[in-house]
Amino acid sequence: MQKRIWMALLAALPLSAFEPGQLSIDSVSNFEAGDSAFGIRHRFFGDITKSEDFFGMDDGANISLLLRHALTKHIILEAHHTRENGEYNVRAGFAYSFAFLHTQLNLNYFSFEEPLTLTRKENVFVNGVVQTPLMFNHLRLTGNVGYDNYYEKAGAGVALELLAPNPFPVSLTFTESISLIGEYYTKHDGLEGFDRKYNAYAAGIKFRTYGHHFEILATNATGMEPRTMMQGTDSNVVHFGFNINRKF
Repeated sequence: MQKRIWMALLAALPLSAFEPGQLSIDSVSNFEAGDSAFGIRHRFFGDITKSEDFFGMDDGANISLLLRHALTKHIILEAHHTRENGEYNVRAGFAYSFAFLHTQLNLNYFSFEEPLTLTRKENVFVNGVVQTPLMFNHLRLTGNVGYDNYYEKAGAGVALELLAPNPFPVSLTFTESISLIGEYYTKHDGLEGFDRKYNAYAAGIKFRTYGHHFEILATNATGMEPRTMMQGTDSNVVHFGFNINRKF
């Protein structure tokens, strides 16, 4: 009887599962009209190799809270606030899926405190997203191409996800699938005041369960979305981070 209950639950999971999100890069929404999601992103400032600082978690963190809602299957709204530079961001996106490619165009209006002057600046960021369906039952590729109108710079990011069914008993883990994810971004060159030295990257593992994604990752950046990841980073120190996403 218990086995049949878990099999019924597993059959229902894909119908309510969270969208195929990544670590920091934008992905294509698969929400239906009326679907919403809440997310928390966390990037610690410390060095992940410093065990005396609890693997960098004693040195503070950058935190982002986000809320996403689908007005229709194709029109998705999002708002998020990020601690670093006191950033606020509101977004309107249009998603459309073809047979062999999923696409989305996002227009972001953002406001932040410019690090050098501490005055609040505002502008727009446009980001185009392409994403493959799950290929060979295990592989998904994602690409972003964005333009930051504040810095007048274009950038790009790519992500690879390898997905496998959960090998552990579902009754113990409540996990439907596990993914390994890697992301890599270009960096802006010639920015006045902060010409970053390194390209940003992130790698982690995602646990997908009923209506949730839990992601644990390592990254050399404290940014948490494409616009800031495309700026690059001044340090190649690796930081610990995590994401929690909940669909409702």
